[in-house]
Amino acid sequence: MHYIMKSRNVIQYGWIDNSMMLPNFGAVTVQVLWPPPHHNDANENNNSLVIAMTLGRTSFVLTGDAEASVWSSISSQIHKEPILFLVVSAFLMQQDIRTLQAISMSRLG
Repeated sequence: MHYIMKSRNVIQYGWIDNSMMLPNFGAVTVQVLWPPPHHNDANENNNSLVIAMTLGRTSFVLTGDAEASVWSSISSQIHKEPILFLVVSAFLMQQDIRTLQAISMSRLG
């Protein structure tokens, strides 16, 4: 967010949280899973936007840089259908990978 506020290339920006409804993209529904309203974690990774995009019975989760503590908070919001995590983090800790694997496996069983 610091880059956005300092950049002359960004014309408009706003805050998004999980209380907001995003428009569908055709048959794809979009849900903001994280962050909650007024969230400001000292760990910048846990301020990442996490979005679930669902088409039919399959959900795609865009993870941002969210770490394991976020996944503990939002795992119940993720549909119990087939799921694919799209990890867009440049750096993901081993414990975060294990957490995502555990969520995926619990949805398959």
